Amino acid sequence: MLRLCLFFLTLSASLMADDLALLGKIRQQLKTDPANTSLRYQKALILHKMNRKEKAFLEYEQVIKKSPCHFQALINAGNLALDLGQNGFARKSYKRAIECAPEHHLGYYNAALIAEMEGNYDGARGLYESSLSRKADHDSSLHNLGSLEYRLAAGNPQKLALAHQLIKKACSLRTDALCLFHLGQIQLDLGERPRARATLKKAHFLARGSLRRKIQNILQTL
Repeated sequence: MLRLCLFFLTLSASLMADDLALLGKIRQQLKTDPANTSLRYQKALILHKMNRKEKAFLEYEQVIKKSPCHFQALINAGNLALDLGQNGFARKSYKRAIECAPEHHLGYYNAALIAEMEGNYDGARGLYESSLSRKADHDSSLHNLGSLEYRLAAGNPQKLALAHQLIKKACSLRTDALCLFHLGQIQLDLGERPRARATLKKAHFLARGSLRRKIQNILQTL
């Protein structure tokens, strides 16, 4: 599963009444100061969190028109563009983010997601590597690159070892069912049956829904 990285920088995770009040204030302020990029970005964030994707996207576009290198707006607009089926816009947005902030890992990471979705695996690999060269402990880049290497390994021991190394590090940084599931699969392919069983038991404990059932079926064979 590919995970998009968003910039909900100034807002809490849950939608609160305060957010709606803030949105009202921002709208009033923008009437007298429509060129205020900071206010418009905050408005876009609130709309984004409310899942009003089209309106949030339009607000991010306005931010980018006023401030073409607004990194957070470029990333979030790209992510919304993907949700709305506008892959071309997303690709351009992430490319611009990389050009504006080549030192930041997220431009490369999100660009890698599109490349992988479109089957450009060599391009995705290079972009994930670029992300990791800038933030070596970015768990999603580690996990996605490891998963990509695993899918392309075709039984190659060296590639399996690389995939194992990457996903093991990702799982050390974040403990979730999917990461542990992938780690357990690789351990099975490497012949580490007892270790794989222990890993998959942890994944099963954390998993829900179809993933939990899938892990259960594998455990019954071990």
